[in-house]
Amino acid sequence: KLALERQTVTDIHAIEGKIRQKIEPSQAATVPMTVNTPAQDQQFTVPPNQEMKNIPEKLSIWQSLLARFQTRREANGMITYRKHVYVLFRMTLVPAACVLGTLFFTILLYGWRINEQISLLTPELILLGGLALCGLALIWWLYRFIDWSNDVYRLTPEKIIDSERRPLGDEITKSAPLENIIGLDYERHGFLGVVLNFGNVSINIGTENKFTFYGIHNPARAQRDIFNFMNERRRKKLQSDTLQEQERISNYLAAYHRQAEDMRQAKKPPQI
Repeated sequence: KLALERQTVTDIHAIEGKIRQKIEPSQAATVPMTVNTPAQDQQFTVPPNQEMKNIPEKLSIWQSLLARFQTRREANGMITYRKHVYVLFRMTLVPAACVLGTLFFTILLYGWRINEQISLLTPELILLGGLALCGLALIWWLYRFIDWSNDVYRLTPEKIIDSERRPLGDEITKSAPLENIIGLDYERHGFLGVVLNFGNVSINIGTENKFTFYGIHNPARAQRDIFNFMNERRRKKLQSDTLQEQERISNYLAAYHRQAEDMRQAKKPPQI
């Protein structure tokens, strides 16, 4: 309540300053202005990450690789979400099993051939075939990992983005302004969803449109992030509307003052 009262007083002084500037620019600096409290400065100051959002972030190769595994990453005023690591584990389970199985059987066959328990293939052919099959399985695993990494959900100060892209395949990107969001829900399914803390966030946009962030880590935090961005967006819009209203009112009052002054000067009798 005290913050709102102080802001009201500040707005009144601001519009007085604008009116004084319109009428007499040389006297605009004499209008008293209130000093914002630390709470007000914190309330109406843009976070540093949003002020620096236009500056690209430079990452090393190792940092870029680690960023691929991050399920939530905040940089340049934008939050990027990826699906939970458990979803990556499910997607890459079969390729990883193929890699380990190929290595195991290659070593086993090579040992049998060295000990002359089998004579079907040469040791070099066993190693070559094993490495080839292991390489194919590793490429399969890498394909599934890139597929998991390319499915991202982004939250910016203006909109939400749902992007899905298959390696060497199709790319589908959907976006919606934050102003269009009318409801947010999140859910965690099953025992693993509760224990590992991952689930879905449903974002209602209109009556039929819906965005869903599937399988992300800590869906309650993602819901809170979206609420915070929505509130910040509304606050900035309200502040912009207030400044425009102050400018319009000051123009009206300055025009009224000029007309009243002209009429008063016109009514004065001419001096002899």
